[in-house]
Amino acid sequence: MIALAVEAGLFSGYDDGYFRPNQPITRAEIAVVIVRALGLDTDTDSDTVTGFADDSEIPTWAKGAVEALRVKGVLEGRGDSMFVPDVTDARAEAVVLLLRLLEIMEE
Repeated sequence: MIALAVEAGLFSGYDDGYFRPNQPITRAEIAVVIVRALGLDTDTDSDTVTGFADDSEIPTWAKGAVEALRVKGVLEGRGDSMFVPDVTDARAEAVVLLLRLLEIMEE
């Protein structure tokens, strides 16, 4: 399964070449995977600004994906319009994101 996801371009691993399948996935990483699955174009330049209060905490490599999904209504912030990019998602949150992804893919 991992090889198929990598081949499809959904996952690319870390800069050191490792995949780390047992490491929890962060909200920022999930955003990038969903954008890749949807085939959305994102602005990845360093000037990308998201609509979240903690925009400065969101890694540059994820900002375009986070903003694209925020605009589409796939991702929402937590309290006080915070995205909290480094928090690992609970299973319930991941299920909600997957359901939203499926809805968008059916449209």
